[in-house]
Amino acid sequence: MSRGKRRAAVIALMAVPGTVGAQAKPVQPRAVTYPITATAPARWTVGTRPLLEIGGADGIGPTELTKITGVTRQVDGTIVVANGETGELRFFDTRGRFVRATAGRGGGPGELEYLTRMFAVDDTLLVVDGRIKAHVYAPNGKWMRSLVLPAIPGYLRNPGVGALGPFDVVLPLRGGGSDERRFDPRRNDKIRMDSIWFGRVSVRDSSARVLLGQPWAPSFALAPGRPAAYAVGFAPRTLIAATRDRICTGYPERYEVLCTDTIGRHTLRIVRDTPRRAVTDSARRVYRDNQAGRRSDGTSRFAGDLRKHRERVAAATQFAHYFPAYSELLFARTGELWVRAFAPADGMLSRPTPYYTQAGRSTWSIYGRDGKWLADCTLPARFGLAEVGADYVIGISFDEDDVERVTLLSLRR
Repeated sequence: MSRGKRRAAVIALMAVPGTVGAQAKPVQPRAVTYPITATAPARWTVGTRPLLEIGGADGIGPTELTKITGVTRQVDGTIVVANGETGELRFFDTRGRFVRATAGRGGGPGELEYLTRMFAVDDTLLVVDGRIKAHVYAPNGKWMRSLVLPAIPGYLRNPGVGALGPFDVVLPLRGGGSDERRFDPRRNDKIRMDSIWFGRVSVRDSSARVLLGQPWAPSFALAPGRPAAYAVGFAPRTLIAATRDRICTGYPERYEVLCTDTIGRHTLRIVRDTPRRAVTDSARRVYRDNQAGRRSDGTSRFAGDLRKHRERVAAATQFAHYFPAYSELLFARTGELWVRAFAPADGMLSRPTPYYTQAGRSTWSIYGRDGKWLADCTLPARFGLAEVGADYVIGISFDEDDVERVTLLSLRR
């Protein structure tokens, strides 16, 4: 099947999601299209000076933050930081003073083996633990419930990527269909286009529902007859954002975002006609340097056989013809959908946290529930957006030595 036909087939299947073995009635989605001449009707801005910072090079004890995997600002101003290095949820007051910590590494009730992500739903905290575990904590950090996510026949589970509610985790599922062999990369040494599906699993009763499908980024094999295990440079990456009453996804080979309700029925389609930007030779060089681990001073992050292997991977890398149209989706607490414009730095593979950061500033377009383009907003360099509120943005900042800190900025709409 051709790339275009396979993508059309996957998107068509979005109209018939449901519980495993069931189907939901299709609904007619709203379509909103913007021509290439369209511009943002307004500019939202953030403050130049942080309202609050926690951590950074001066952080000690509980303010020393490493591998942050989630940040939220609660209704009363309390800031909760998921510190991946220690597996803790750390609570700070409105002045950034440490209050308490909960969770932590271990196998007991409420303890975590690997703090993968943290999501907030009305201040209740849903934490992803490794690949197939989820935990729910009350707003004060008290452990409430845990679940090993159940197997879903015909699919392979991946770590959760969002939350529809305090007890509903959204996770990517590889596979789908009765013939799983067609999704096995070991059977194909060419660039391939598989599917990825998204499902919801209840931490309350372990029920599961497959919601929708999207194309999956192509990969390539290092040599004939080997698995297609390496990412095609600057290929689109399947994206998703979830909130209480809807999900929005996209495969940004073009500027198109598809939204569904909580049972996977397609409700909104946003399309913008944007110029296609060809992947440049300079971008390919930077990508290969990153793959190989080459530093600007000529040294390498790798040594020995691993260095040789990474150099082979870099030399064999295949590239998409065009950069993706956008690189991230995020729902604000106030319901708007934020869509981040793609920058070549977003195509690099190695990231210290789930949040995108780059040397330059990032630009986001904001859409209302009906798909109306409300505004654009530019965020500072080396800042990864974690959450948007009515009058603030909060995220992860990195200094020149890549030391992490939490940064709270004011938002002017």
